[in-house]
Amino acid sequence: MTTDLVTRSGKGAALSAANHDQNIESLSGTVDAKTSTPYKVLYTDQNKTIEVTSAGAFTLQLDAIATLVGSGGVDTTKFRVKIKNLGTGTVTVSPNGSETIDGAASYAVEQYEFVEIQVNAAGLGWNILSSLYTAARIKTLYESNSDTNEFSDAEQTKLAYFTALSGNVTATQSELNVMDGVTASTAEVNLLTGKSLASSDNVIDNFPAGTAMLFYQSAAPTGWTKDTTANMNDHGLRLVTTTAWSGGTKGSVAFSTVFGRTASDSTTLTTNQIPAHKHGISPSGAYGMRAVSSNIDRAGTSSWDVTASPLSTDNYGGGLGHTHPMDLRVKYVNLILATKN
Repeated sequence: MTTDLVTRSGKGAALSAANHDQNIESLSGTVDAKTSTPYKVLYTDQNKTIEVTSAGAFTLQLDAIATLVGSGGVDTTKFRVKIKNLGTGTVTVSPNGSETIDGAASYAVEQYEFVEIQVNAAGLGWNILSSLYTAARIKTLYESNSDTNEFSDAEQTKLAYFTALSGNVTATQSELNVMDGVTASTAEVNLLTGKSLASSDNVIDNFPAGTAMLFYQSAAPTGWTKDTTANMNDHGLRLVTTTAWSGGTKGSVAFSTVFGRTASDSTTLTTNQIPAHKHGISPSGAYGMRAVSSNIDRAGTSSWDVTASPLSTDNYGGGLGHTHPMDLRVKYVNLILATKN
């Protein structure tokens, strides 16, 4: 491959963008260190790496694209430059006028980062060819994006209070403030816990000690004690709405006894329990047995005295009790009673 080298007459003749002159340094990608702000990127910086070592904020101003690429937009997409920040301050790369960098009015380069930009095809702005973000910058950008659901340092600080905890959790007012990030007044904490923060009464607990509850399980949950009192076993529940509530067992028959029955108790009817009634009979005469007696007076006259008794039926029945069928074997589930420790 051959390259034509064209020289311009006159020692020390200035380079000209209009003539598409290019600094020999730019052909080799020379590194150019800058410390004084602001610095303006010129045509002679094409293909260079500009290293900024400023201890403070630094502005790197891009010249107008029309000036950088020469009149007529010749070799528009070939102008590129890399900016690397080795200083402690932020380097702000600012395009000229209404020109942008990937649509933005400026671009920030933090310490130990770089960005390489090139004029776009239209010659009206800059495209980012490559860039390097530090881990800290990536973390900041990630956490600042509302769509990432990030686990930030702030959330980690809050969760630190819950590591290696067991049993009841206690928290002071100031610790609550750290957990939710909002300063809580004593009144607000009291409203949250139902307890006063006076003295040492600062236990945050959903259920006060001694609270009794029913559970659909065999053993009591952690922090609760199962009530195994014998006289509370095999009982039903009754809802009361009066204030005259009293604890302990009521009634005398066990739940399983009542709801295990398939018939009523045996009952023998008494005479008073039988409805009033009569039995009809059809004898051959108007009366049954007759008692007859006779008397003879002194004159020899005789008379008859007749006494009649009504008829009755024979006795039937054994006098035993009777029952009525019924089925009280309702479905049920077993619960336990436990109290908060």
